[in-house]
Amino acid sequence: QTLALLQAEKERFAAEGAPSHASLLILPTSLIYNWEMEARKFTPKMRILKYTGVFRYKNTAIFNKYDLVITSYGIVRQDIDDLLEKYYFNYIILDEAQAIKNPDAAIARAVRRLNGKHRLTLTGTPVENSTLDLWSQMAFANPGLLGSQSYFQQQFVAPIEKKNDTAQLQKLHALVKPFILRRHKSQVAKDLPEKMETKVYCSLTKEQASLYEAVVKETMRTL
Repeated sequence: QTLALLQAEKERFAAEGAPSHASLLILPTSLIYNWEMEARKFTPKMRILKYTGVFRYKNTAIFNKYDLVITSYGIVRQDIDDLLEKYYFNYIILDEAQAIKNPDAAIARAVRRLNGKHRLTLTGTPVENSTLDLWSQMAFANPGLLGSQSYFQQQFVAPIEKKNDTAQLQKLHALVKPFILRRHKSQVAKDLPEKMETKVYCSLTKEQASLYEAVVKETMRTL
C-alpha cells in the first residue's frame, strides 16, 4: 500500500510537470533488503537510493535524482544534524515505528526534526508498554494533536493506566481514530500466501557432537 502511494505521487509529479521531492523511508537495518526487493517487484520504475553504510555520500543534493531514499533509524540519528534536517521531503515514512515509542530517546527526537510535506508511520504495535507510546507516534505524525508530553501524561496516561478511566480512553480513541488506518489479522490473512514450511537437517561436527553428548550426560546425572 505504501509503495502504491509513492508510485501515485511519482505519477502526479510527472503529470503536473512539477519538480519532485524525494520521500524518505526509515526502517530497521534488517528490513532494508526486503523493502528494496518489494519495491523492485511492485514499483519497478521507482528510483531508489539506499542511504546506508559507512561510506554513504553525505550530500542531500543527490536525493533530487531519486523518488525514494531508504535509510535506517541509526543513520538518521547520526546524520540529522546539519544534513537530513535541511532537506524537505515529500513523504517521511517510519516502518516498525514502535522504534520511537520512547519520546525522550535520541531517535525519537531526531525523526521529529525531519522536514516534509507528509508523515506516515507503519507499525503493528503502536502501543507496546504504555499509552505514552501512542503520544510519541502522534508527536511525529501529527504534532500537537495530543498536546504536550506532560499534558498527555496528566490527561490520559495517568487516568487510563492508574484509574482505568474509560471516559478518557474513549476520548483518546476519538482523537486519534481519524488518523489511523487499521487492518485486523482477519483482513490481512486473506491476502497472504499459504504458509510454507521447509525442514533442513544439519549434522553436527565431531566437536559439536562431543559437546552435545557431554551436556546430555551432565544433565542426566543431575536429574
